[in-house]
Amino acid sequence: MQRILEVNPSTEIKFELVVGTTLERTLRLRNKTELPIAFKVKTTAPKRYCVRPNCALIQGGRSIEVKIVMQPQKELPDPPNIWKDKFLIQAGQLSEDQAGDTSGDPKALFDMLPKTKLVDQKLMCTFEVGNEGGRG
Repeated sequence: MQRILEVNPSTEIKFELVVGTTLERTLRLRNKTELPIAFKVKTTAPKRYCVRPNCALIQGGRSIEVKIVMQPQKELPDPPNIWKDKFLIQAGQLSEDQAGDTSGDPKALFDMLPKTKLVDQKLMCTFEVGNEGGRG
């Protein structure tokens, strides 16, 4: 399968858990092709995370930053890695016809891509308890 998208970090997202604190991480996605790519980011824990943008276009040779925000937690999991949260990035290259007009809704363009043409990249979440993460 051709690698059309470079994802950084490529395998895991690390969170240092602190009670009551919003945590933010950044994914950098780079289009390694000349044609635009439509992508979508999914998570196994949609109530725990906000992803912006969760669906967008990346022009040929360009990069985009995706913000992953973990909502504040009232208490920490014990042990920290009991959560098995994952993210899935799905991406597909637009056809030359589609690339001519990329002013439309990115989600609609993504949804038009044949599922057989999508490239998947999975990211695992790892968790550590921060210094201010005392239980109580």
